[in-house]
Amino acid sequence: MADKRSDIRPAVDLFHEVRRYRYLSDGVRDPLTIADRRAGSCTGKHLLLRDRLRQAGFKADVETVRGDFAAGIPVHPGMSAELREMVQEAGVDDFHNYVVLRMEDGRTLRLDATWNDALRPFGFPVNDRWHGEGDTAIALEPQASLGVREDVVAFKKDCLDQLPRANLARRARFLELLSEWISEVDEMTTG
Repeated sequence: MADKRSDIRPAVDLFHEVRRYRYLSDGVRDPLTIADRRAGSCTGKHLLLRDRLRQAGFKADVETVRGDFAAGIPVHPGMSAELREMVQEAGVDDFHNYVVLRMEDGRTLRLDATWNDALRPFGFPVNDRWHGEGDTAIALEPQASLGVREDVVAFKKDCLDQLPRANLARRARFLELLSEWISEVDEMTTG
C-alpha cells in the first residue's frame, strides 16, 4: 500500500507556495494577478490555490463561510491604535474562503492559505507545519458554511451586498488597516 503522504506531496507544495504570499485585501481577486504580485486576500489566494491544485490533477473547490474576521486576529502593540481597537472589539462580519481538497482515498481536507510566514511571530495561524495530514487552521471561526460555488467572486459579492452599510464600512476599514499593518510587517521581515 502506498504511503498516503506521497500522493499528496504536490498539493502540500502548492499550498505552501500560495500560503507564503502576503495577505493583501484590496479587491483584486484574479488568480493571475495574485500570482504575479505574490499577494492577495483569502478569496484571491484560494482561487489561485484551487486552480493550481486542479491543474495538478486534484479535486479542489473553494468554500465560503461567514464569521467575524476580527475575532481571530491576535492583538499586537505594533498595530495602529484604530486596528488594535477594532481587533479587540471584534464584530467585523465577513465571508471567508478556503480550499476544500478531496483526495482519491476519500479524505476531505480544508486548506487555509490566508496568512504568510511573517505573521507567525504575531500569533497568526500561518499553517506552516501542514504536511498533508488533517485540516489546516481556518483564519476565522466559521459561524455558518455557505457552501461551495464555482464563481466565488460573484457569490462573495452577492453575500457582501446583503450586509448593512455600516457593517460594510467597518469591514472595509478593518481590511484596509490590516493590509497596511501586514505590509509593514512584511517590509520589516524581508527588507
